Amino acid sequence: MDVIGGNSVDNVLSSVSLYENDYLKSQTAFTTYYPGFGFYGTFSDISTSTMYKGRFSPARTLVVTGQPLVLPIQIGLNSGWNFVPCPFQTSTALVDAMPTHSYAQDDLIKSQSDFSTYYTGYGWHGNLQFVEPGLGYKLKVGTSGSVSYTSAAGRRRLDTSSAF
Repeated sequence: MDVIGGNSVDNVLSSVSLYENDYLKSQTAFTTYYPGFGFYGTFSDISTSTMYKGRFSPARTLVVTGQPLVLPIQIGLNSGWNFVPCPFQTSTALVDAMPTHSYAQDDLIKSQSDFSTYYTGYGWHGNLQFVEPGLGYKLKVGTSGSVSYTSAAGRRRLDTSSAF
């Protein structure tokens, strides 16, 4: 797990006003904010290898600055749903952005509002056609394994079954 250098949840969220019961969730852990105490839960560091879901009421804007990730990066996928990041600095076509993996019929990736399904012999199809920096995605796969995000600039996946 790549932890953002020295950035605990408290540090990452220090630029926004926090209220009781604001929270962040990873795929397997959570942390909740309590005034006068700070965050309490089962994780304390923000990682670049996952996506997080949060609830902040009222809504606020969070700006995080830092160094771009150096690709390639590896993450583990479990069979079933996974929280995955967008490691790219620019909007990237889904076919170029997906980490190398043996995708199977009906594997699924979704954002908060869009999705695409994998069809064997065809590739990804749906209204999710680009991944965006700063966003995270839920990826459902049938087989687990370690996957690698590589530079998407100027490349098309060599697996022709995943081309549009």
